[in-house]
Amino acid sequence: MGILMFDLVGTIVKTINDFGSLRQEWVLNDIQPIERVMQCRSIKEMQMEMILVLQETCALIVKHKANYF
Repeated sequence: MGILMFDLVGTIVKTINDFGSLRQEWVLNDIQPIERVMQCRSIKEMQMEMILVLQETCALIVKHKANYF
């Protein structure tokens, strides 16, 4: 399950990189998905942290899209 979490983190990072201009905002908002998942001590904690990372990332994408469309 831990490997799946890191695969999901990789997918999130690739998605942000595809947005280009969103990448800087993501860094400025200090999302740090890899560091956050690596600090987790259990699978349940990883799942909860990934939900937070996804929520924060999705909120930035929605904000970004609203500014450009």
